[in-house]
Amino acid sequence: MDIVKVRQSYGAQLAFLGGIDKHILRRSKAEIVAELEYKIPPMVRSGGCVLGLDHRIPNGTPLDHYRFYIEKAWEIMDREAAKI
Repeated sequence: MDIVKVRQSYGAQLAFLGGIDKHILRRSKAEIVAELEYKIPPMVRSGGCVLGLDHRIPNGTPLDHYRFYIEKAWEIMDREAAKI
Protein backbone atom coordinates (compact mmCIF):
# COMPACT_ATOMS: atom_id res chain seq x y z
CA MET A 1 0.00 0.00 0.00
CA ASP A 2 1.30 3.44 -0.86
CA ILE A 3 0.75 5.37 2.37
CA VAL A 4 1.53 8.67 0.65
CA LYS A 5 -1.29 8.21 -1.88
CA VAL A 6 -3.69 6.96 0.80
CA ARG A 7 -2.90 10.02 2.93
CA GLN A 8 -3.55 12.27 -0.08
CA SER A 9 -6.94 10.62 -0.59
CA TYR A 10 -8.13 10.41 3.02
CA GLY A 11 -6.16 13.09 4.86
CA ALA A 12 -5.97 12.78 8.63
CA GLN A 13 -8.97 10.42 8.81
CA LEU A 14 -6.57 7.48 8.98
CA ALA A 15 -3.54 6.73 11.13
CA PHE A 16 -0.75 4.47 9.93
CA LEU A 17 1.62 1.94 11.45
CA GLY A 18 4.38 0.62 9.18
CA GLY A 19 4.32 1.67 5.55
CA ILE A 20 7.97 1.13 4.60
CA ASP A 21 8.42 -1.69 2.06
CA LYS A 22 10.39 -4.47 3.76
CA HIS A 23 11.79 -5.71 0.45
CA ILE A 24 13.66 -2.45 -0.08
CA LEU A 25 16.21 -3.56 2.53
CA ARG A 26 17.62 -6.17 0.15
CA ARG A 27 18.08 -3.68 -2.67
CA SER A 28 20.68 -0.96 -3.11
CA LYS A 29 21.29 1.83 -0.63
CA ALA A 30 20.14 4.32 -3.26
CA GLU A 31 16.80 2.49 -3.47
CA ILE A 32 16.51 2.51 0.32
CA VAL A 33 17.05 6.28 0.33
CA ALA A 34 14.50 6.75 -2.48
CA GLU A 35 11.85 4.79 -0.53
CA LEU A 36 12.50 6.74 2.66
CA GLU A 37 12.63 10.14 0.95
CA TYR A 38 9.34 9.41 -0.81
CA LYS A 39 7.45 8.28 2.27
CA ILE A 40 8.90 9.96 5.35
CA PRO A 41 8.66 13.70 4.55
CA PRO A 42 4.93 13.82 3.73
CA MET A 43 4.05 11.55 6.64
CA VAL A 44 6.05 13.64 9.13
CA ARG A 45 4.33 16.80 7.86
CA SER A 46 0.84 15.31 8.13
CA GLY A 47 1.34 13.32 11.37
CA GLY A 48 -0.68 10.32 12.49
CA CYS A 49 1.94 7.81 11.46
CA VAL A 50 4.34 5.46 13.19
CA LEU A 51 6.74 4.62 10.40
CA GLY A 52 8.42 1.23 10.19
CA LEU A 53 8.74 -1.83 8.01
CA ASP A 54 5.45 -3.25 6.81
CA HIS A 55 6.45 -6.69 8.21
CA ARG A 56 9.44 -8.31 9.88
CA ILE A 57 12.94 -7.96 8.44
CA PRO A 58 13.21 -10.33 5.45
CA ASN A 59 15.60 -13.27 5.60
CA GLY A 60 18.80 -12.53 3.75
CA THR A 61 18.79 -8.82 4.53
CA PRO A 62 22.39 -7.62 4.85
CA LEU A 63 23.02 -6.24 8.35
CA ASP A 64 24.76 -3.25 6.75
CA HIS A 65 21.57 -2.42 4.81
CA TYR A 66 19.41 -2.66 7.92
CA ARG A 67 21.74 -0.37 9.85
CA PHE A 68 21.81 2.05 6.91
CA TYR A 69 17.99 2.05 6.77
CA ILE A 70 17.72 2.88 10.49
CA GLU A 71 20.32 5.66 10.35
CA LYS A 72 18.89 7.21 7.18
CA ALA A 73 15.30 7.03 8.44
CA TRP A 74 16.23 8.89 11.65
CA GLU A 75 18.22 11.44 9.65
CA ILE A 76 15.26 12.17 7.39
CA MET A 77 12.75 12.25 10.26
CA ASP A 78 14.92 14.64 12.25
CA ARG A 79 15.39 16.88 9.21
CA GLU A 80 11.67 16.98 8.49
CA ALA A 81 10.64 17.47 12.12
CA ALA A 82 12.95 20.50 12.32
CA LYS A 83 10.95 22.10 9.49
CA ILE A 84 7.67 21.94 11.39
